[in-house]
Amino acid sequence: MGRSCGKTGVPFTAIQRGSRARDGGTKKITRPLGDLLSRVVPAFADPDRRAVLWFQMMFAIISASDKGFVEQRVMTGAAGLEHIMWQTLVSSSTLTEDQYRSMAAHQLLRKVLAAAKIPVDIDPGLLPVITQFAADERQRQGATLDGAHMVTQIRNRLVYPTGDQERVYRRDGLVAEAWLLTRHYLVLLILHSLGYRGLYRDLRKTSGWAADRKNVPWAGQ
Repeated sequence: MGRSCGKTGVPFTAIQRGSRARDGGTKKITRPLGDLLSRVVPAFADPDRRAVLWFQMMFAIISASDKGFVEQRVMTGAAGLEHIMWQTLVSSSTLTEDQYRSMAAHQLLRKVLAAAKIPVDIDPGLLPVITQFAADERQRQGATLDGAHMVTQIRNRLVYPTGDQERVYRRDGLVAEAWLLTRHYLVLLILHSLGYRGLYRDLRKTSGWAADRKNVPWAGQ
């Protein structure tokens, strides 16, 4: 029988070393882990990249773990996203500091995700609670909300406790789905920054087969 991947404690289990076939076949070693390591090791050997990658991976490991309070995982993952957003947009001189600070968090995140070809649409099959919450908020706010909106808005409502925080806790499972979406974006952006173009496991999922993998969104671009 195939093995259920379950919940992950480390984001780079998104890159499976090997998998057991669903029909009971023998375990085989696949290429993705070797490809990833061939990119991670040189990055850590580069003094100009080491500290940046270390912080990003640290944020991702803590955020992707299923230990501790889910709010903590959302906030840690959001910090990792902010770190990548700054590195991608300001350190690369795409935006000035003033331009960066003048933009809303969802605009910055969407800009970084779009550059990496990572979709921001909300998958109702994977995130049914967020899907319904976005529909309700669309009626209330008068705007169509995507994944970038949801990650940043839910994080902000957790960090800044106002009347809006009640709407987050009113829906069972909303914070948990925000965590899944946050770690999904964070790990994909790290893989993109490393130039990885292989297979990965979707971290919006909390169960499934270990062999359920697909190409990263930017593969072939």
